[in-house]
Amino acid sequence: MESSFSLCIKRKRPKHGHHFKARAMNVLHSDAADVVDVLETTEQGFRSDDQRTYMLNVDCDMFANNPKVILHGMCLLLGFEDESSSGYKAPQRFYGGF
Repeated sequence: MESSFSLCIKRKRPKHGHHFKARAMNVLHSDAADVVDVLETTEQGFRSDDQRTYMLNVDCDMFANNPKVILHGMCLLLGFEDESSSGYKAPQRFYGGF
């Protein structure tokens, strides 16, 4: 069995505040994690690393003008030999914020 990749998009409605979308993305993340747990434990034991289901949550409402942003995220996840080198977050800019 090969690794699977799913894309789920949740966009912010223009008249709703930023925190409403953040809550929706958290719910989406927890629901997807439950599905992945079920898929991984119903097989014969656990899958090997090259067969696991990966989930990448990309929040693109602030700064994402690069069409390859998902590929870059997957490279960060899968491209390092040392896991402690792969957990970095880019600074977030709040335009018109406090």
